[in-house]
Order: sequence, then structure tokens, then C-alpha cells
Amino acid sequence: MRYIPKSESFDRRGQGEKLYCIIAGSAVMVTGRYFDGLKEIRSSDESYDEQKAVELWETSVGLTL
Repeated sequence: MRYIPKSESFDRRGQGEKLYCIIAGSAVMVTGRYFDGLKEIRSSDESYDEQKAVELWETSVGLTL
């Protein structure tokens, strides 16, 4: 089971669903997926924007130099 740090902004609604996803995810090694409750969903449209990905990469590189 993974450690979940305490957060003052932790949303108490849906804790059972979040805990289930964490436990189920660690049991079957689910990574890189997004969930709304127990339902797997597609990532946001913005996450598929290749131009934004390039801009983010270039900005990140610039910040590490």
C-alpha cells in the first residue's frame, strides 16, 4: 500500500473510491490512467496538445539551465 501524505485540502468526499483506486492500482500496477470515481476516463483534451507539450518541454529545459 502506498503512503498518502496528510493534506489540509484533502477532499473527504469519495475517499472510499480513491482508496479503492490506490489499492487496486497497486495490486495490478495501474499507471498513467485517470479516474472519475471508479470509472476510468480519458485525459483532458489539453494533455494531447502537441504544441503545448513542446512549449512545456522548452520552458522546462530553460529552467534547468
